[in-house]
Amino acid sequence: MQKPDGLVVLTYEDVPTKIWPLPVRDLVGVGESTEKALHRMGIMTIGELAKHPLSSLERRFGVVGRALHFAALGMDDSPVQAVALPIKSMSNEYTLPEDTNSPDILKAHILRLSGEVGMRLRQAGYLGKTVTVKFRYDDFVTVTRSETMRDYIDSDRDILEKAWELFMGNWISWRKVRLVGVGVTNLIERKNCQRQLSLFDDTFKQAKVDHAVDVIKNKFGVNAIIKAGEMSLKGKDTAMPSDP
Repeated sequence: MQKPDGLVVLTYEDVPTKIWPLPVRDLVGVGESTEKALHRMGIMTIGELAKHPLSSLERRFGVVGRALHFAALGMDDSPVQAVALPIKSMSNEYTLPEDTNSPDILKAHILRLSGEVGMRLRQAGYLGKTVTVKFRYDDFVTVTRSETMRDYIDSDRDILEKAWELFMGNWISWRKVRLVGVGVTNLIERKNCQRQLSLFDDTFKQAKVDHAVDVIKNKFGVNAIIKAGEMSLKGKDTAMPSDP
């Protein structure tokens, strides 16, 4: 139905004209043996199953017969169950209020975006292995570059270092930029990651810093802490707060 994608929306009113003419085998729950049994009862299509006496189906198939009958009528009172899909990526992007080719301003934005993505990863309990940077020139030409890391990461510092490296390796410095974005993909839940942190490892120290910053931002707002690299945005970018 609706080839090649096989995706079509049907309403209850469509059942008699579009569902009932189909072979009874097309109904979910009808296998080979059930199909043969229905054929012996003279039921060849879903429509014939829908019109067949319910009592006859229940005598032959029990509760399954009742379920098949109502399914053929397009009725199903079973509860809908929500299934949480795994998160595949996390990213943030920002359109600058004014096109710029200032390295300081562009790095400040990438710093801020890296921090936002890192915080989202940590709050959701994920680590990522592939860092992506995206930027759009003032003529709307868009560049996207990614690189997969050796280890899974979630720290602002690691995301920033790779994102800035990718940006600087692909940006034509005389061209003005109107949009920048940072993302992390190839995610894994932290509980499933075997990464071990040593008390003497710099990664452990960075994790403590990130956690402390997250706590403050969660309590007082994302602008409660502004990193030194973001100060170049103050007074130049409406996304950054001014001193009260």
